[in-house]
Amino acid sequence: MLVTLFVAGTVMVAVPVTYLALKDYPPVRALQSALVQETGKLLGKLPKHQTQGQAESNLSAPLGAVGGVSAVGQGLQTGGQKPTTSEEMRIVDQAVAQLQSGLEKDPSNTTLHNRLGMIYAEIGEMPEAEAQFKQAILLSRAKLSELYTKIQVKRLEGDLAAASAMMLNVSSIQLDLSSAHSNLARVYEKLGDSQRVVKQLDELNRDVVIGGGLASGTIKASDKSDKPAKASPEIVAGLARAEALMQVGRMLDAGRELRTLLAVAPDLAEAHELLGKTGIATNNFFLARREFEEAARLEPTKAAYFSSLGFIYDRSGKKAKAMEAYQQAYKLEPKNAVNAFNLGNAYAANNQNSQATNYFKQAIELNPNLASAHNNLASMYSMAGNYEAAIKQFEQAIYLAPQMASAHYGLGLAMYNLKDYAGAAMSFKQACLLNPNLIDAQAKLQVCQRKATRSL
Repeated sequence: MLVTLFVAGTVMVAVPVTYLALKDYPPVRALQSALVQETGKLLGKLPKHQTQGQAESNLSAPLGAVGGVSAVGQGLQTGGQKPTTSEEMRIVDQAVAQLQSGLEKDPSNTTLHNRLGMIYAEIGEMPEAEAQFKQAILLSRAKLSELYTKIQVKRLEGDLAAASAMMLNVSSIQLDLSSAHSNLARVYEKLGDSQRVVKQLDELNRDVVIGGGLASGTIKASDKSDKPAKASPEIVAGLARAEALMQVGRMLDAGRELRTLLAVAPDLAEAHELLGKTGIATNNFFLARREFEEAARLEPTKAAYFSSLGFIYDRSGKKAKAMEAYQQAYKLEPKNAVNAFNLGNAYAANNQNSQATNYFKQAIELNPNLASAHNNLASMYSMAGNYEAAIKQFEQAIYLAPQMASAHYGLGLAMYNLKDYAGAAMSFKQACLLNPNLIDAQAKLQVCQRKATRSL
């Protein structure tokens, strides 16, 4: 009848994202194809400012790592006839006008800046192309900085789902940033400025770091003053990626992400916590215990770490250590209903029912909607022979959680002890429907049915 509840924190989430690799990365190739197709619709007929040999040379080396605009210049010819110069210019003017109109409505749209820069580069207007790509880079950097700050705020607020969802936007902006850097480097290459080509590629490597860039942003999560340090964007992103992987059940991948992060930020308690959660999820309690113990050492004032340790010790058969951990969690956060509930369970496991009853009552006072606390308090009342009080608590647990089989079973037992065999039979039957493995409920159901029949 006792239901153990373990709440050590919320796992964010959303869709896993990864940092971009500079070469041969599938999303980059996909974006390349998309940009070529979309821009090709607008630029099907472009002026030929080069000789045939120059054009073929340009086609063999398209501009930019994402979408080479020279590829668009292959053009779409109508009826096998080459368009006239006036037709070509009208097409280009229309494409530019459409993109500029879009930028008037949304001047911070980095994708539109990139596309407009690609058009200018295609027709040889390199200063205009350079300006558009630079604008895309500045806007992308600003957006990423703002997003990383928001992600960190959401994480501190405990809204991990929102933080993980924001990582989707990070991935999209990084694509635009990579595109702008790569295309600007190609513009400088066309202009013969090799120094600026190298500089631009270096900036790309700094802005879009392959593998998460954790080595460039190592910080410690706590210091001697016990005040957490501000996380770098790279570390925030690494944590968000790990949480997103955990959300979709990819615990091994999340573990690898977290180990990479901890290799450069070994004192990051939150990373130890997440790695510990992957251990719990995969029943690797050795890993879970080690990581939560380290997290608790680094941040000894965080109750959730001790709550998790209590659960791990309990599952490992270390009842005394589980009690100590739950007591520490309760000491740190006595107004937390879950901490009171867990401590009640620890006392109940030691057959200290009076103390358990007190803590279950506290849990209910702190959170009246905690169905498991009502269920376990009812079990304490039943064990003490106070079946009327037990029935009230079991009924409240069922009201809050109708699918809780143990509450139906406990209610049946309380009614059985009060010789309400008809009512007990109904409760046992419902318990069996919800959990067919409740063998005792099945046996008592048959007994109640026989007794109810005899009393008629």
